[in-house]
Amino acid sequence: KKAIHLIRNPYHNFVARFHLDRKNAKYKGRDEWLEEHPSNATGFRRWCNGLDILHEKEEYEFFEQETMKRFQRSPCHGEVFKYVQWHNLAFEITERRAMDSLVVFYGDYETNFNQTLDTILDFLELPKAETPLPFEPGHKYSEYYMPSDKQQIRQLVKEIADPITWRHLERYFDQNDPFFEDI
Repeated sequence: KKAIHLIRNPYHNFVARFHLDRKNAKYKGRDEWLEEHPSNATGFRRWCNGLDILHEKEEYEFFEQETMKRFQRSPCHGEVFKYVQWHNLAFEITERRAMDSLVVFYGDYETNFNQTLDTILDFLELPKAETPLPFEPGHKYSEYYMPSDKQQIRQLVKEIADPITWRHLERYFDQNDPFFEDI
């Protein structure tokens, strides 16, 4: 058995989840919510704050006080926790099951598409059957985060990530790495 573990820039992931909620709200005809949460940095911050408040009671029942203090310093801490926990568990399950796994960074499709594709096909022991469709890079969301947001999110991720998860996510939080500015 094999597993491919795809890692997306966490900052992009959080905004993508916001956009998914907007899409669902539009589908459900929640026009007032859409007006209160425009598709921009302001709407994103309102969405994050709303989620943080919505789940606050359950978080206090589940997490220790020290963890809650850490959460409260980070914007969108619920989304940060979900993202990190998903990766923690993905690494754990592949290790427990002794699965052959390949970690792929979503951004590598944009910067090195052919090499990334070849690596995946080699890992899966599959031939390249056709010419692939061109990769469509996603949007950048630097205006959605203030420098202090990035620092608080970095600190929270570092504190709750398992060591293997942090090793793979650290590239998004290293100020000397181009991925840090590529949000």
